[in-house]
Amino acid sequence: MNKWIILFLLSFFVIACSTPNTGGPQFTNIYTGSEGLKIEFAKEFPPDKIFEGSNMLLALNLENAGAARIENGKLALSLEQDYMRLVSWNRDTQKIKSTTNNGATFSLDGKTTTNPNPQIEILTADLKTHILERQTETHTSNIVLTACYPYKTHFEENVCIDTDIFGLSPDEKNCEVKTKSHSSQGAPVAVVKRETKMIPSPDRKFAKPIFTINMKNVGRGEIIDTDAVQRLCSSAPVNKEDFNQISVTATLGGRTLSCKPKDFQLFKDKDFVICTLPQGLDVKLGSYVTPLVVDLEYGYTESISKKIEIRRIG
Repeated sequence: MNKWIILFLLSFFVIACSTPNTGGPQFTNIYTGSEGLKIEFAKEFPPDKIFEGSNMLLALNLENAGAARIENGKLALSLEQDYMRLVSWNRDTQKIKSTTNNGATFSLDGKTTTNPNPQIEILTADLKTHILERQTETHTSNIVLTACYPYKTHFEENVCIDTDIFGLSPDEKNCEVKTKSHSSQGAPVAVVKRETKMIPSPDRKFAKPIFTINMKNVGRGEIIDTDAVQRLCSSAPVNKEDFNQISVTATLGGRTLSCKPKDFQLFKDKDFVICTLPQGLDVKLGSYVTPLVVDLEYGYTESISKKIEIRRIG
């Protein structure tokens, strides 16, 4: 065989074997980042300046940048009624539904392992400015858009469990119980620290794991009770008890943990819950690694605004 043919075949074989297989689906860790809903006014919609008695288009870019789906989120448009009004919300897709009181509802998928960059949804609304009073040449009016939506944070990590609290077992330790800090989990509320302690039962036959779960609002908005999502983005009254409310559930190796308080208000001086396995674990289990899963449920709200200059004609 010609030596050039042999060299060509060898080169082809080396290239083929060294080329990675990229034909399959690529998976991405979606539990990163500190955002849920991202909302902004589209450029020039609404415009910075407009004449009295004119129609105006408002356009919003909506993106669920977190890892949880938003179901039945609410939008509330606040306008100076003496200077402009909402004519209608425009529904280009079935994901947006108009409601009363200058509001609209929406649902948006979040990031997935195969689609870490969700599509941006565009919602538009027709507005109309009123005629200015005779003595008024210009008026600056503020448009405020508030979003309220239910959301979830999913936290999961492998933790070390050591039932041999007093080190009496001759077996070598498989892991070490440690405190660990975290930053974000693809949501505006995050578990920022997890501390583990092992407490022996009176008869020393069992060891009870106790987890201190510290949380923090890492987003730009405010935490609200899930039951207050609709009320906050409407004319219904709210009170201070509706803010910073979070519901916590947790499991250890598939076993349900008892978390207290299960429903609590998150503050800087009270940012944690205690989760335990009441029945404890047999001390004969020794040390091993198992998954700890913590799920947080809450509502979230934030607002954006833009000033519009309304000019008199003539």
